[in-house]
Amino acid sequence: MDNSNNKTSVHNILRSQKIMLYLVISALMLTLILMGFLPSVYDAIIGISEVNLLIHSHAILFLSWIFFYTLQAILPALGKIEQHKKLGKLGLPLAITLTINGLYVTYDRFSLRVENEQLESARYFLLQPLTDMIVFPALVIAAFYYRNKSEVHKRLMLLATLFLTIAAVIRIPYFPVPGSKLLLWLSPIMLAMVFDYHKKNVIHPTYIFGLVLFTIVYARKPLILDTSIWQSFVNKMIALVQ
Repeated sequence: MDNSNNKTSVHNILRSQKIMLYLVISALMLTLILMGFLPSVYDAIIGISEVNLLIHSHAILFLSWIFFYTLQAILPALGKIEQHKKLGKLGLPLAITLTINGLYVTYDRFSLRVENEQLESARYFLLQPLTDMIVFPALVIAAFYYRNKSEVHKRLMLLATLFLTIAAVIRIPYFPVPGSKLLLWLSPIMLAMVFDYHKKNVIHPTYIFGLVLFTIVYARKPLILDTSIWQSFVNKMIALVQ
């Protein structure tokens, strides 16, 4: 009887720890979003910048995904596996909608710069959102592919969700020290890695993959911008808009 009670107690402690982990990670993501986008929101509120309904629709979808991830992460920790599976059916359509909307926003911003003859700006600022809208759905698709392998699935979903916050991270104006924004962006992954090691004395390889992927993506501009392939692609995009 005591042994059964001990197992129940340990299970409840682990469940509480998991719930706390997901809440802290989600709070970190929301903090990154606020740090990056709050100045732009404030400028729109006081009238310095115009209110763009297209971008606001993207923000709503973006926050909807964050909420969806948080709820989906907590449900299994509460033992509500069936509810998690039922709600999970909305994940792929939401991710597709967010991706299509993001690509449309990217094209809209790119077209505006080209029309204003800001060609160098158009070349520079196209890379980041375009690759974001490629990597994010790729991670989500991988997560859905591994949905029956929960240890891989839940970590890929974390990576996919955290990846979206890069648009906010690169806008944070408060970190002049090189590499500090990257470390801030990676902090939820590192927190999850610490939890893994504390619980199992091992770090799941999905997190290692995430660290490598995120670091490469963070450094993508100097790696890609001056390549002939990228320049050729952007020139075709500019010709298409003109």
